[in-house]
Amino acid sequence: MNLHFKKGTLVGAAELSANASSNTGDAAVTQGMTSVCLILLLLSAAAEGIVGNVAKLMWLLSLVPLTVMNPGAGLGIYVASAAIYSAPYVYGMAGQSSRFGSLFERPDNFALGGTLLFWMLCFRRRLLWRSWGLAVLISMFLLITFAHATILGLMTRTNFAVFMRMFGFPLILFLLIVGSPVSGGYMRAFFATVMTLTVYLAAISVLEGIDLRALIIPTWVTDPQLNETIGTNRSGGTFLQSEWNGFALCLGFCIMVGLLLMDNRRYGFLKYAAVLLCLAAIYFTFTRAAWLATAAASLLLLLRSPQPRDRLHLKRIFSIAVIGIALFVLILFPGGTAKKRTADTDTVYFRINLWMAGVQMAMNRPILGHGFGQFKEGVVDYHEDTSLVPFANLPEEGMVAHNTMLNILVEQGGLGLLLYLMIFIQIYLRARRASIALSPKAGQIWVTAFTLVYIINTQFIVAYEPTTNFIYYGAMGLLIGTENDGAGS
Repeated sequence: MNLHFKKGTLVGAAELSANASSNTGDAAVTQGMTSVCLILLLLSAAAEGIVGNVAKLMWLLSLVPLTVMNPGAGLGIYVASAAIYSAPYVYGMAGQSSRFGSLFERPDNFALGGTLLFWMLCFRRRLLWRSWGLAVLISMFLLITFAHATILGLMTRTNFAVFMRMFGFPLILFLLIVGSPVSGGYMRAFFATVMTLTVYLAAISVLEGIDLRALIIPTWVTDPQLNETIGTNRSGGTFLQSEWNGFALCLGFCIMVGLLLMDNRRYGFLKYAAVLLCLAAIYFTFTRAAWLATAAASLLLLLRSPQPRDRLHLKRIFSIAVIGIALFVLILFPGGTAKKRTADTDTVYFRINLWMAGVQMAMNRPILGHGFGQFKEGVVDYHEDTSLVPFANLPEEGMVAHNTMLNILVEQGGLGLLLYLMIFIQIYLRARRASIALSPKAGQIWVTAFTLVYIINTQFIVAYEPTTNFIYYGAMGLLIGTENDGAGS
């Protein structure tokens, strides 16, 4: 795995062979390095003062050789850092959401910069020609949105930060990945790292659910000034918000099941324990979108798995998980929050009122929209009483759309929504095609389930949170990029 130079460019890191990625020795080293990075990341979040700062620095330094050795594992580690470090700024500290932060405040931002730089070195323009249509659509979507908001004077630092974590960075990284030589080993390493992250996030959510917050790392999750879910009996996890937490857990659950199907002889009893823990955590978010998405993906995977062995494997996993969760909940939580959430019609009427006002707002500027970041600013002006549903007041300061598609329609217009849908559909179709090489039928079903989880969750929230976007577009990019395996030299 020596790096070498060719015509003045660094190509060794970009052209690590698939043989090296699948080699047992290299896989063991990658797994060991990944474990070290995850331990240092957790230590950096747990420790304070000079110990925490040294841990952050060591974590960033350890990420460099891991990313060179296996870019998929490196990407997974970055996603884990975003899950831990971004939320206090994205959500808990709204006034600081546009700050880049210092090395010791936002090490995840520096990791993102390094990740993007590495994939730029891996990038091969001729490989992107296989996805030239996607590249054109993504470029148009990003440029039109940015130019429109800039011309209207709306692209403030805060809006720019939101724009980049919602669309810019995930889609740019996606293009870099699909334009790079990617081996199946990279995708497996990414899946394994996200699976580990999911187990960690699930453990935190369950600890919140059973009110053992003293055991949670990082400690800011238990800070009531940051975490508004405290006192609501809903688990917000490191995201400090139950909807985003449920969204991330759903995606992680789907990746977990996908990894178990790829390596169904590995992990032993741990695979059942991990799935059980993840489903329990999703339950404790008390987020109906997450419940619906998990149920839909589970049924699709269970009923549509083409191989009897896979179907039996999934039945065992889900049966043990469902029975375990049912007993756990009935013993410790015989009623209460779940019943209230399922019977809560006030929030349903509130969102319908919000969405109807959003539709009226979109009709006012149907082509290019009102500009990025303007839904919350203007939706109250379009809110009026109708006879369709009971009237619900909107806050005077406005409200986010709670629906990604509607948010795009209002802010970026019909043109923006059309481009977004074309991008999304193209990514899905390309990923299904790429999955055939890995597993002719099971792979396509998994891609559909994974996409379904993303679609369902984003119908009830706006996809502002970076972790979920990087998990989805990172996984799809790596899957599509496997079509380039062996074509990079």
